[in-house]
Amino acid sequence: MHRRLRSSVLAFALILALVPRLGAQSQATTGIIEGLVLDPEGAIRPGATVVVRNTATNFEQTHVTDVNGRFRALLLPLGPYRVTVTLQGFATLVRDGLTLSVGQTVSLTLRLEVSGVQQEVSVSAEAPLVATSRTEGTTIIPQEAVAKLPEFNHNYLEFTKLTPGVSIVQGPDSDELTINGQKGIQNNISVDGADFNNPFFGEQRGGTRPPFTFNLDAVQEVVVVADGANAEFGRSSGGFVNVVTKSGTNNIHGSAHGYYTSAGLAAAAPEPGGGVESPKPQGDRYQLGFTFGGPLIQDKFFYFLSWDYLNGHDT
Repeated sequence: MHRRLRSSVLAFALILALVPRLGAQSQATTGIIEGLVLDPEGAIRPGATVVVRNTATNFEQTHVTDVNGRFRALLLPLGPYRVTVTLQGFATLVRDGLTLSVGQTVSLTLRLEVSGVQQEVSVSAEAPLVATSRTEGTTIIPQEAVAKLPEFNHNYLEFTKLTPGVSIVQGPDSDELTINGQKGIQNNISVDGADFNNPFFGEQRGGTRPPFTFNLDAVQEVVVVADGANAEFGRSSGGFVNVVTKSGTNNIHGSAHGYYTSAGLAAAAPEPGGGVESPKPQGDRYQLGFTFGGPLIQDKFFYFLSWDYLNGHDT
């Protein structure tokens, strides 16, 4: 009995010890907003209340600036944000138009104005294009690029080739990604923080033979870390591809797509070296899909559905 109790206590202690480590991994799907609060003279202002709110879901965190006038909001879901700063004797400052990307740290300098009455000062501006707090070599492919750039196979992995140093090479099973010349087995691909690798062949799960692995319209953002990755990525010595999918918001939203390719418009692929041409694709190709999301409980509970269908032949 005592031995069993001791084993249970040790297991519980191990779980508690792992909790901070698990939290450290979470920035692979979230971001950080930090800042410095100053008065009109440039002096730091401790004790200011800072509310960081996601304007799509109304998720918010409240912080109070420390003795150095700083605040740091961690593990924030991706999306649009508004930062509100209040301090007695000063006008309320509202900083709007912030968009948080995966793994990004948005650093703000917030300058208050003196006011004897209730007053609000609104500033609408995008976060700086240069992230001074980011040290790794990272390329972010935002939702606008994923949604609007043409891509024949409707495959999110094709967008990784927009990153310098990323290309496709022949792997042991099918085509695989090479990042800065590294083998595919040295890469690490994750979707929403979950492992998306094929460890046997050393490539992304599903390879590149299927035209897609899941609905491209469900992808919110693709991040490729080519070098200098932070500790939360880990495990591999090559590059890192981190995909974040969309989620529901307070607004009902969705999309639909349909693609049709006629076999009559396809040509036989030439054989390298002047050999016999490969056979032409047989039959037409159809691809249909949709996404749909919204709130189940306003500000608290959301849903997002995604579906994709393909019928066709490849050589």
